[in-house]
Amino acid sequence: MRIGELDKYLFNAYKAGDIIGKGKQTVLVLGPPGIGKSTTFEEVGRRIAKSMGKEFVDYSDDKADQILAEPSKYFVFVDFRLTECEPSDLMGIPFRVDGSVKYAPLLWAKCLSLCSGMLVLDEVTKRIKQFTLVNIQRLDVVTAAYKLVFDKKSGFTKFNDDVFVVCAGNRPEQSSVANMLPTPLIGRMLVVDTDAATVDEWMQWMNTVYDDNWDKRSYAFLKGLYPKKRFEDENYILKIPKTSETLDPFAQHRTWTSLSVMMNRGMMDRTTIVGLVGSEIGIKFEGFLKTDVDLDELIQVPSGFHSLEFDARYMVSVMLATWLTKHIKDVSKAFGLLDTMFVAKHEFVVLVCLCMSKFNAAPLLKQLFDHDPQYKDVLTEISIGIKDQITA
Repeated sequence: MRIGELDKYLFNAYKAGDIIGKGKQTVLVLGPPGIGKSTTFEEVGRRIAKSMGKEFVDYSDDKADQILAEPSKYFVFVDFRLTECEPSDLMGIPFRVDGSVKYAPLLWAKCLSLCSGMLVLDEVTKRIKQFTLVNIQRLDVVTAAYKLVFDKKSGFTKFNDDVFVVCAGNRPEQSSVANMLPTPLIGRMLVVDTDAATVDEWMQWMNTVYDDNWDKRSYAFLKGLYPKKRFEDENYILKIPKTSETLDPFAQHRTWTSLSVMMNRGMMDRTTIVGLVGSEIGIKFEGFLKTDVDLDELIQVPSGFHSLEFDARYMVSVMLATWLTKHIKDVSKAFGLLDTMFVAKHEFVVLVCLCMSKFNAAPLLKQLFDHDPQYKDVLTEISIGIKDQITA
């Protein structure tokens, strides 16, 4: 499934209830790196907490006393990257008492024994270096994870039945440092394969999370036209290195997100661009950003749009979206340019709408419908959320 569908799926899996007295079904989510798995897990946790009327808490040891004082009040989110763990981090530390040895329950496990919550075991398939220059899988950590997955226990501390255990990793074809998992471990989990978001899905997520506080030119570059070829077809949004080790940055959803937010805050130099998405794609993107467009002149003389190259036309769409957001109460000054763009190719007007938050795109479309009913055709290519809002 697409990463954008994972939130709803995991929420439904949690709500499906207990599995044969073993609490919630453990889920293993596989997919390429950097596509938003970890972010989705937290979003799911927050959604579950809200549905239960509980306060979401991203666990840290300094919050443990607060949680344990009123455990019924909280939904506790615990996130472990197994590449950073020792077995004792998952099972507890043995100590001697009256000639016997017992495990001291870990604070995070004690919280999950009393509270509803979510335990995320990230990078479960990843090999790590241990004492040598060879990537190996920490079998002792994997073994310690068995009990978390099989019995929903850390050492001898049993989790609350309302704790959801979710694992995440990559398939070997998705990451050069990914490893297979033991059959018994896989046999206890529901395995979900996820695909990276499309450029449009990434853009919609960015609008939801960052509203207008990100530079939409990154979307225009990833989606737009370049001589005889679409960047979208080149999959520039996700370019995973073929080697297991590198010092070169590479394009992925999280680096495009960081770059778009930093550009909105004025950082659009070559060092920042190349340092996030790599030199091959970064230099092409830098060239795209240098496309010279005078938006104010085009608003005054819309016919100039027809003489622009493809890159410039896409740049105009993004710049116009920003202009319209600032003038959303009266966009009539831009009607002439919008009409010209619509005649050239209605995709440009669609792009303008997609580069705006739905709260601003809706009033824009309402004003366009009053100006010319033909703009209703644009709705066929705009998100369902905007369609519903316009219809209402």
